[in-house]
Amino acid sequence: MRFAISDLIHPIPIMRYCRFAIWSKGWLRIAAILYAAFCAAGAVQATEACPSVANAGMSQLVGPKTPEVQGLPWLIWYPTAAPEQPTSEGRTRFVAARDAAPLPGLHPLIVLSHGSGGTSMTHWKTARYFARRGYVVLTIVHRDDNAVVSTSSSTLAVWRSRPKEWSTALDALLASRYAPFIDRQRIAAVGFSAGAYTALAVGGARPSSLALDDYCLSHTQNDVLCVRYGSLRRFGVRIAREIGVRRESLDTSKDARARAIVAMAPPGAALFTAQGVQGLDVPTLLMQGDHDEVLKSPNDARYLASLLGERAEYQTVPGGHFVFASIDPAWLGNTQPNSSAEGETAALRKANELAAAFLARALADPQQPDGRSRKCP
Repeated sequence: MRFAISDLIHPIPIMRYCRFAIWSKGWLRIAAILYAAFCAAGAVQATEACPSVANAGMSQLVGPKTPEVQGLPWLIWYPTAAPEQPTSEGRTRFVAARDAAPLPGLHPLIVLSHGSGGTSMTHWKTARYFARRGYVVLTIVHRDDNAVVSTSSSTLAVWRSRPKEWSTALDALLASRYAPFIDRQRIAAVGFSAGAYTALAVGGARPSSLALDDYCLSHTQNDVLCVRYGSLRRFGVRIAREIGVRRESLDTSKDARARAIVAMAPPGAALFTAQGVQGLDVPTLLMQGDHDEVLKSPNDARYLASLLGERAEYQTVPGGHFVFASIDPAWLGNTQPNSSAEGETAALRKANELAAAFLARALADPQQPDGRSRKCP
């Protein structure tokens, strides 16, 4: 387990005395130098709400089996005292303590949902970031909406199945050998793009097929939410409306075990209405890139923020839609190993820090007298 002397020192008061430490003379010189080092450590600590407290362990789990995909791998990340070593998953190289023993005790849990065409590695840097800060993170794979099989991406079938798969994944994890390390009162749903939709639906926001009809009737099939919305579907919807038939085919998928939501680059008006988001009654963080080139207003986080008001936090980070991904989408078609995978953009680092600070507050342990809202796990 990582430990620093600066952990013993409150960072803000220390800064007041840094100048004294630097300019001290005589036999106090050595002590002053050490104290100045502590000042610097405290200053660094003060810049991040949730500093690293452990190494990151990682293991594979077996995900759903379908005729198209045999045993898609899920990954579980967790805090460990074991040293991190160079390893790889698929074509991505990184450092982690593979198959190491988790740190004892109960840890908050994140179940992380990827976007359309993603994998369990799409957000590995975010998963490792949180594992180093005391979280268990399960990165799942959604069937028929992943990098191997994407035949159902952006279909009603996927909008129905994604939240259910999130809950099924949580069930499986809580029945696994990792269950004793999970604090069941501190579970968060985190997702990106279609995964952000998944997290919002799990949190209680009810999606609407009628909203999707409205959206796609006024947008072309080039829109990412309407790629499966062909001419036959459009014709059928128009005929149904002419004869007065408007039938909702999406329902609520709230999972009460999710105590906080982080939605990165979520869809907005295409799937959610003002009435539908009324069921979202847990702390929620909405994030998006400040120039998202995929989801445009009102089909974005800004729309949701306008509906939720003070019930949700809204943040932007510099970048486009895929700023939250750990793997560059342009690289997915490359057959060469990603030797520079350890690099992290400033925008992704900011997004991770915003999410960590939010979850530290949202998943506060009510039984802690000091309130975990000011601390990380």
